[in-house]
Amino acid sequence: MPKDALSTAQTVVDLLRQQAERYHDKVAFSFSYNGDDEDRSDHVGEIWIGGPSVAQGYWAAPVDSDTTFRVFLSDTGEGPFLRTGDLGFLRGGELFITGRCKDLIIIGGANYYPNDIEATVQDCHPAFLSGRGAVFAVTFEPNAAEQLVVVQEVDRQVSEIKLGDMVDAIQIALTEHHGIQADSVILVEPMRIPTTSSGKIQRGACRQQFLERDLETRAEWYAPLQPNGGRSPEEATVAELIQAALARGQQTFRQVGSTP
Repeated sequence: MPKDALSTAQTVVDLLRQQAERYHDKVAFSFSYNGDDEDRSDHVGEIWIGGPSVAQGYWAAPVDSDTTFRVFLSDTGEGPFLRTGDLGFLRGGELFITGRCKDLIIIGGANYYPNDIEATVQDCHPAFLSGRGAVFAVTFEPNAAEQLVVVQEVDRQVSEIKLGDMVDAIQIALTEHHGIQADSVILVEPMRIPTTSSGKIQRGACRQQFLERDLETRAEWYAPLQPNGGRSPEEATVAELIQAALARGQQTFRQVGSTP
């Protein structure tokens, strides 16, 4: 990270600390842990904050306010706290943020943060645009294993023949760095992944576009799927398209717009 970015980040942390000390704000964590484990340091959990500087709730939305702004510790009853939706842990008296609850990916019982996987993908091939990828999980039936989806923007100058090599590069990098493999790889043109007005990747919106087949893709790759039931209409559509691709001579890689 550049020195100026580090300086800015440290300034923000210092300001937050001063704000908490000024208003006597409190920080708590919500997580599952072994009841015999008295040392909860380094445990990752959702960050809750409470104190005079925290708002009382949403305007004219009492149910949502109770769920988000008015939660209490189960062991002591202390509260109310605000659920931030952020994951983090304490170490040496410092608070570390690890990611967002809604973005967390669970594969084989292990937790993965999408930003870590996205960084691995973007570092594995020079044609992948930095900061322009989205990683998320989809499931095709209740309680089924999550399927890992990688959506990555690629340089417009890349020839069609190299797109297949990119999928291989992604799978090799994911195996080496995280011990996992992608179930779907979608390569798209620059500026095709939805973002906020400030340029932040919208993983949830990208996931919805994937399920609705609304992504403008250059190439798609899908791992073989096992038959599953209980899918939503969007997931069923994706599954049918994947199975159709597999039926065409087991060719799972498709260059969109290429000559058959």
